[in-house]
Amino acid sequence: MKKQLFGIMMCLFLSACSLESKPVIQSYELSEGEQEVLVAADMMNDYAFDLTLNKDVPHYTLTYWIERYEQGKKVESVQKQINLDGHDGRVRLHFLEKESEDRILYHVSNAMEGQQGLMKEEISHPNPDLGGSSLSVEKISLKENKPQVIALRTFHKGTPPAPLTQTMYESKQELAKVLQHDHVIIFKVELEK
Repeated sequence: MKKQLFGIMMCLFLSACSLESKPVIQSYELSEGEQEVLVAADMMNDYAFDLTLNKDVPHYTLTYWIERYEQGKKVESVQKQINLDGHDGRVRLHFLEKESEDRILYHVSNAMEGQQGLMKEEISHPNPDLGGSSLSVEKISLKENKPQVIALRTFHKGTPPAPLTQTMYESKQELAKVLQHDHVIIFKVELEK
């Protein structure tokens, strides 16, 4: 009995250790002060994430994409890489959105250990008269060398055709259903060794 109990405890301990060492990305809520700054800067939406890296493998490159789809077909994409070499902790990643009549401007910032970077990306606006829904992933383990969707925004007339749920981040079939909406913008990241 003691051997079985010891075996179970060791399995749980090893499982917990292996879970903690995987890179994880999760959304976080902005503080009231951060939200006030966004309103003052006329930013419409924000997608904010904390990325916790594996301390055993500090040589990473983070690639992000912002892609626009129309009825399931990708029509526009921007992509950038951020070098995370030597960083073994937390990285904060923001996608801040500002709309004009025909463009959506994204201010993409990353912060880690006192360093900060800012990139600007633009994609065409599907239609400023459309309504929209958005959802960010709550928390997922990042798979190395595999792009993963972390947020999306749909544009539609009237009520959304389907509710946005967390399962679409884990299921290709659910994501494919969402991409069939009139217009969708997705945010993806990939962590490469």
